[in-house]
Amino acid sequence: MIDGLALGEATPGSLIMVVAFVACIGGYAQALFGLDMQFLAGMVAAVLAVWFTFLPSFIFILVGSPLVKSTRGKLKFTAPLTAIS
Repeated sequence: MIDGLALGEATPGSLIMVVAFVACIGGYAQALFGLDMQFLAGMVAAVLAVWFTFLPSFIFILVGSPLVKSTRGKLKFTAPLTAIS
């Protein structure tokens, strides 16, 4: 875990790097596909962890975009933003 934290703090994008590293180590240690395929288990775990880290963001954008577009012409939403900016 300390190695993953050091890796994440050394470069930009620390959350994704730590999530992928910890998932890879966890998948490797559990050897879900057998002892001869530990590397594959680690890579599958890392890919799944990264996928499910980004998935909520994509869902929020895809679901929320039509809602935001529908408020574009409504005065009660645009007036406060105009006053602020």
